[in-house]
Amino acid sequence: MAGQVITNPLGAFGLTTGASGNFQVVAPFYAAGAISANDLVAIAASVDTDTTAITVETLDVSDSLPERVIGVAKNATSAAGEAVEVVVYGYAVVNIGDTAPALDDLVTLHASTDGAAAAVSPASASTIVGDQFGIFLGTEIGTTNTAAIWFSKL
Repeated sequence: MAGQVITNPLGAFGLTTGASGNFQVVAPFYAAGAISANDLVAIAASVDTDTTAITVETLDVSDSLPERVIGVAKNATSAAGEAVEVVVYGYAVVNIGDTAPALDDLVTLHASTDGAAAAVSPASASTIVGDQFGIFLGTEIGTTNTAAIWFSKL
């Protein structure tokens, strides 16, 4: 087999796009309620310690609890108890609301839109106090109000 070249390495694993092949660590959780795909999610305000079931919910910006953010929802849920896959590290697509990110902007919490991310230029990083969740990998994806990020909670 010397000299053989795999011309479509993603296809060997059933992957067809770069986005489906990008590295990410995904953890399954139960939803505390409805969650939109690509939302920033947080540990739910109420965790049932009798069953040790940790549930997640769309980040509520009015709670002012960025420490509860654990990742980005890959799929939507419509009710409590449904399974949601959460990207806890690596490549993710996130809702951005009215944010206009650029490559290398820092990912922070949106000021007014639940579950959405905002962008801060690295040159303005001194304005951030503990609410950074990675970097933007580019601008908005088309007109979808989403953008690719590298999620990394510090």
